[in-house]
Amino acid sequence: MDKHSEDRDIEICALRVYTPACQIVVVTVYRSPTGDITNFLNISETTIDKRYKNTTNLIICGDFNTNYLSYSKEKQKLNSLLNSYSLYSIREFPTRTNNTTRTAIDNVFINKFKHENYKIYPLINGLSDHDAQVLNLPNTIIPNNGNKLLTYREINEYSLNEFQSNLSHETWEKVFSKSDIDINTIYNNFLDTFLKIFNASFPVNRTQSKQCDNKWITTGIRTSCNNKRKLYLLYKENNNPKLKKHYKVYCKLLTKVIIPSSAWLLIIKLLKVS
Repeated sequence: MDKHSEDRDIEICALRVYTPACQIVVVTVYRSPTGDITNFLNISETTIDKRYKNTTNLIICGDFNTNYLSYSKEKQKLNSLLNSYSLYSIREFPTRTNNTTRTAIDNVFINKFKHENYKIYPLINGLSDHDAQVLNLPNTIIPNNGNKLLTYREINEYSLNEFQSNLSHETWEKVFSKSDIDINTIYNNFLDTFLKIFNASFPVNRTQSKQCDNKWITTGIRTSCNNKRKLYLLYKENNNPKLKKHYKVYCKLLTKVIIPSSAWLLIIKLLKVS
């Protein structure tokens, strides 16, 4: 899928899920606000066309930077393309909300005729200014083989020093170019340069894990995490400086509880092995 990604216009990846009844292909995309919508649609059409089959269920999701709460030519063009593959928008709520605006630039497209009993709802997890979307397909059964492919980045003293060194030697010519005065373009130039250095210093590694042991997540920690989420929602809706300060203090205290709890479980495992 990497060959279909182009800076600014589209970033795209896909996951194939095998079920007893069919194959599900989940395609995730990101379109920059300053990207070329025509190029985005052309690449999307090529990608979908190669994976579209009657026996395959396609799910297209991601940040399209096209507000579906209002009419626009971009929205009309995107609908025309995806509807031709029987893919329809199912999100009916805003995914990004602040004190002055409500937008729905994140979306999920599925074949409503194949998934008649679908459910979708927002999930505010406090990790981003965009709300997550949870899609539930009740009649879909995914077998569990007990093994999971995990991805991770090796972050240690050596890689951190390399990262800092690469940042210090970067000239940031694209960021400070006098020819670009648009704030979105400047930000995208900065992000592109930063991510290239980040990915070079901390490459993605893959490993297999049979299962994830979360015994250290106690009932108290789960309750505290839920309280943290509620505090974030209050802070997000009211934008109160005192509430923001209280939220940050609560996050720090929760971190101090979580780290020793997970470390203690690791110590117990090492003692059993020895």
